[in-house]
Amino acid sequence: MSIKTQKILKYIPIVNFLIMFIWIGAYYRHITKPSRFIKNLLKVFAGIFIVNLPRIIVYFLGASEIIIQLLYFVSLYLTMFCIAHIAIIDQEKFLSEEKTKSENRVNSLTP
Repeated sequence: MSIKTQKILKYIPIVNFLIMFIWIGAYYRHITKPSRFIKNLLKVFAGIFIVNLPRIIVYFLGASEIIIQLLYFVSLYLTMFCIAHIAIIDQEKFLSEEKTKSENRVNSLTP
């Protein structure tokens, strides 16, 4: 799936969760360094924590159940959006690095 299509899908609820599996598949296909994957996975966890922090705070403040449920659905969408966004940025970065490497190889072979 192209990056352009993924950028469109990241705005569609529930469907944007599929981008995470595409991202993991890209790592499996290209066999990049595990440290890169772990670094981006930590970014995902940080994003999820930041997105869910307001909901946690409101819950402990004792807000009404309606507000808590509303924040749940908002944070659910934002969590999946955050995962998709970080995955797409990482894939774009990887593709640009690969393009630069191939251009450098071609330039080094040209006299």
